[in-house]
Amino acid sequence: MNSSKLFLAGVFFLLFPLVATAKKKNIHLDAMKKSPVDLVEAFIDDVSKELILEFKDCVTDQNTLLVFITDLSGNRIYNKEVSASGFSVLPVPMLNNGEYRLFIYWGETKLQGYFDVE
Repeated sequence: MNSSKLFLAGVFFLLFPLVATAKKKNIHLDAMKKSPVDLVEAFIDDVSKELILEFKDCVTDQNTLLVFITDLSGNRIYNKEVSASGFSVLPVPMLNNGEYRLFIYWGETKLQGYFDVE
């Protein structure tokens, strides 16, 4: 019993610095046409270079979304179909320091947002 507590404490102390240094920033999304904007929340983590998408219940009925990222010149650097189930964590290791645009499409809904990676 003591060894399992010691193991868990060791895992906590190993993972805590990783969690504490995460830099998760909200990406403000705007509708490109008349669409409800609050159906998806998007975050970018500068440290782990992950895009985090949190979906509302009504989005999960749509099954699949198209997510892509461009640089400000319009070059598409990321393109993925995502299953809308609660939330998705998408690794985007190709992001360097700079500014980007995020696009999320499903059905008639089209959202976009700007973010930067430091």
